[in-house]
Amino acid sequence: MDVKAVQAELARFAAERGWDATQTPRNLAVALAIEASVVLELFKWQTDAEANAPASARLKEGAAGALADVLLQALRLADRLGVDLDAAVAERLARNAAKYPLARAAAGAAPAPAELEADEVMILELGDGPAEEDPAAAAVAEAETAPPPAAPPSEPAASEPAPPAPTPTVEAPRPRAAPVPSAVAEEAEPAKAAARSEKPLRKAPRESAERPLDAPLPPAAPAPAPATPAAPPAELAIEMPPPPPPPPPEPHADLDPDGALALAKSLAKKLDQARSRDPLLREIHDELETLKRALYAPKLKKAWVAGSLKTLRGLLESAAGERCGEEIDAARQLVEVDRLLAQ
Repeated sequence: MDVKAVQAELARFAAERGWDATQTPRNLAVALAIEASVVLELFKWQTDAEANAPASARLKEGAAGALADVLLQALRLADRLGVDLDAAVAERLARNAAKYPLARAAAGAAPAPAELEADEVMILELGDGPAEEDPAAAAVAEAETAPPPAAPPSEPAASEPAPPAPTPTVEAPRPRAAPVPSAVAEEAEPAKAAARSEKPLRKAPRESAERPLDAPLPPAAPAPAPATPAAPPAELAIEMPPPPPPPPPEPHADLDPDGALALAKSLAKKLDQARSRDPLLREIHDELETLKRALYAPKLKKAWVAGSLKTLRGLLESAAGERCGEEIDAARQLVEVDRLLAQ
């Protein structure tokens, strides 16, 4: 690729459309960062295994367009800053070869601190690498962490007296009750007899063994009613919740993504061929980029594609009554957008 030739073509393209006033170095740097984020968006929500898998045809096509936009913005920015990219790339390659020699890289060793940049040297100095050991500090730490010496076993004293033997205890005999004199016992007997005579005799009446023949029979005892099972407590009755309603159908589920992609490519080609400088065409170009990102996403969401098509339809409807709409054939493009949204 001839860098100078591409930069000259970009400068001519911007001058014909009057974009030199807006393509300042700052705006070009912002545009470069935005286009780089488009490349990152292609791998959004992917796992490491999905990102390392072979790219699909749709992902390759999206990456090709996004990387081309990044490169064009970088070339245009270098041209506005007056940077010679050929010399800058050659100088950077030579610097990297001196900074990371092949022998050191093959041995797996890190680059020497003298070869590192100032910020890289600061990172190494602030790292948690092994520090040099101080002999005096090591001796103090070893003395502090050493266990205390064990105390020598104590010897029994020779003059220590033996403990006294326990003294046996003798239980004292219990005192016996004194005998009651016979005169007192004789006086108490009449009082006990009087107390017994005053108590009423509680004897159950005895039924007569003989019963007349004509006496009615006693009524039979009623039979016990069968026990009815108790009702379960109210708190044990568990009511099952109703089943959840089915999810609503996805809007625009029948939308054709291939047809939307063909429309985006056709309209982008018309915009490149247009000579008008109307800002409305720039808005249509930006909305086409949004539509492409939705179509090139790893997980296609047709609702997002339909939303971008609705926005694009409003812009095309505004351009249909303008002169710039004739250059991009806005009326025919509007019919194609309505056909896609009707699916």
